[in-house]
Amino acid sequence: MMKLFEEVLSRTPSDILFHYTSPRGLIGIITSKILWASRIQYLNDSQEYLYSLNLLEKVINDYKTIDERHKERLNTFYTMFQYAENVNIFVASLSENGDLLSQWRAYCPPSGGYSIGFSYDYLQRVLKINNFHLAPCIYDPKLQEQIIIEFISSLLEEESSDLFDVSRDPFRRFNAIASILKHPSFEEEKEWRLFSSPIPLLEKSNAIVSGLHFRDGKSTIIPYYDIVLENENIKFDIK
Repeated sequence: MMKLFEEVLSRTPSDILFHYTSPRGLIGIITSKILWASRIQYLNDSQEYLYSLNLLEKVINDYKTIDERHKERLNTFYTMFQYAENVNIFVASLSENGDLLSQWRAYCPPSGGYSIGFSYDYLQRVLKINNFHLAPCIYDPKLQEQIIIEFISSLLEEESSDLFDVSRDPFRRFNAIASILKHPSFEEEKEWRLFSSPIPLLEKSNAIVSGLHFRDGKSTIIPYYDIVLENENIKFDIK
């Protein structure tokens, strides 16, 4: 069981969550009724995913010094999660703060931008039709380490004959955790994230999975996934 992580997932924001974007982005969201979720490895902070992997490595190495019984299994975990970075998790960023200078600078052009508000109740309905999750980012290093320790402890209690299968729960669980761990220096952002379960880039037919697209970034091509904001049962609603 991962009680600490489940407690984080059960948190609810006080009210509106905000998404910062350019004028072009605002027009795109309103006309398409779609929000883009970028692959986590392509977010503004390129070291972000590495931060979680480094924390995982530290916890595994600490375990190795005190737990001879599980040393071989811990070595397997360490090798296994070197491949975790290749699992496709897609993320859209929101903030509790609708007017924050660092967010304007990070997500909007110098000429100006927009802070779009989404109510929590509306987001809950959106999550259900897109198979996404919503959770606040964790900035507290002690809580981050406790969650990783809890995760490793849960793996040590399990028996698995095929740990390297990326469709198995260990990869899914770690990538869910990595989606919301951020360096403490970003705490003022008060970020919440919409994040996907792992999504294959190719289906069995070798066709690119539905909803996956590519756009030009500042220095590379960025894979992104559509989060649908309206259907026959949900009315599009932004503030």
